[in-house]
Amino acid sequence: MNFRAPAWTLSPPVWIDNEGKVNSNPAFGQHVMVVMKRFLIWLVICLMPVTCWAHSGGTNAEGCHHNRKTGEYHCHNKKKHLAPPQGSPSSTYDRKEFGRWIDADGDCQDTRQEVLIEESRIPVTFKTARQCRVIAGEWHDPYTGRVFTNPSLLDVDHVVPLKEAFDSGAKAWSRQKKIQFANDLDNQDHLIAVYRSANRSKGARDPARWLPPNQAYHREYVTIWLEIKKAWRLSLDSEEASVIQRILKE
Repeated sequence: MNFRAPAWTLSPPVWIDNEGKVNSNPAFGQHVMVVMKRFLIWLVICLMPVTCWAHSGGTNAEGCHHNRKTGEYHCHNKKKHLAPPQGSPSSTYDRKEFGRWIDADGDCQDTRQEVLIEESRIPVTFKTARQCRVIAGEWHDPYTGRVFTNPSLLDVDHVVPLKEAFDSGAKAWSRQKKIQFANDLDNQDHLIAVYRSANRSKGARDPARWLPPNQAYHREYVTIWLEIKKAWRLSLDSEEASVIQRILKE
């Protein structure tokens, strides 16, 4: 009895003759081995841990890394601990250590509201007669060059981000000093109202890794950056200093 090979095979398959004996074609056996090897390779690739390919060259031995935009430490292998390795610059950074916006003078307006009031180009409108929360005004965002009237579209940005300050020396500060830095109203440029999208694209990056979209503001931005770091005795890394120096010479 003869058996015709299906159209999808590359060589005749095994068949049984009229005497009941099993016959095979060596070429078909080789074909099966090739197919099986390809299948096994595909299966291994599919079962590889995410950490093998999610961030090529960007993760440590535990499959973890710092987010380049936000500075957040996280792991792609969920079985690993989410704490940064000991000795890394941000091993103990905790945003909570810098506290929330405070109401330093007890007038019910916290730091954010104080900045919005100070920087509005027209008298602000408050939500209630108590004048605790700003709901309208006019603000020029130096990061984008745009003008806004709705404060919900604005973030009050720490020109030198809290994590950057931490990595540059604030790690050694007391919690009280960290809160003071986060709410500094003495330097009018320390905190500025900016378009929230621009601020969030900045994250915790220094001028070597992020500059405002508004190029006309670059020189003033790095000047303010230097003044803040000098006032608070925070360090500059070499790349950061090089970029700032270049901008100031332009």
